[in-house]
Amino acid sequence: MYKKLSLFTLMMSCGLANASSPEAQENQISVNGSLTIVSDYVSRGLTKSLDNEGVTLQGSLSIGYDKFYATYWGSQIGFSFRELQGGEARSSDKFEHNFILGYIWDYKNVAFDLWDATYYYQGGDHLTSNEIGLTVTAPISEKGTIVSSTSVYLNDAYYMSKGDTYSSLSYVYKLTDATSLTLGVAGSYFTDRGKYEGHGVLDTQTDLTYRFSTIRADHSLNDNLGVFAQYYFGGYDRSDIKQPNKPVLGLTYSF
Repeated sequence: MYKKLSLFTLMMSCGLANASSPEAQENQISVNGSLTIVSDYVSRGLTKSLDNEGVTLQGSLSIGYDKFYATYWGSQIGFSFRELQGGEARSSDKFEHNFILGYIWDYKNVAFDLWDATYYYQGGDHLTSNEIGLTVTAPISEKGTIVSSTSVYLNDAYYMSKGDTYSSLSYVYKLTDATSLTLGVAGSYFTDRGKYEGHGVLDTQTDLTYRFSTIRADHSLNDNLGVFAQYYFGGYDRSDIKQPNKPVLGLTYSF
């Protein structure tokens, strides 16, 4: 999750799109952010989801100091949890808010990112969840980098269960100074012992599952503007429902 080539890393690890952590210098405060327009919001390969409502605006803002950072990431979503829980839908409910704290360090040319994310949706009950994860980024050649990530949910929520685990592996190849190609795959372990299992959206039918594989191309138009094209080869969700293949296009302004 380190700008430009690594924008895809955070999406693979946290399920977010185009957020970035500050490239903080030692004992200095750094601030950066982004605004992204995507053709569809696909979270962790869920191409058949209420989130998918067409063109979506997303944004992030990050503050870093030394090896620590704090990031806010937000997105429009295509549904209201208030409505899913029997209430009347409001347009103000259709937003996702992510608050991320992290610590980054290097060891023998390998970068480690230990992060904790709090996910919040307004308009309903039991909608705040917390997830902790570790992302490892390792160069394997002059132009190639391997990124692996594993994370686990720490509490039960209306849409996730404590112990749910998500893992991803991606290979990023720098074609030119402005263009990169990424290949990725992800899987999950789901528990069916959560507090809200069988209520609302949680209907766990499988424990260990293939989530998706993907290919993505990123191109920087200038220092602040970039575009990407991504294709998802759909896997399965926790209910063992096959996810269709889907292309996603995006435009990002970074500052």
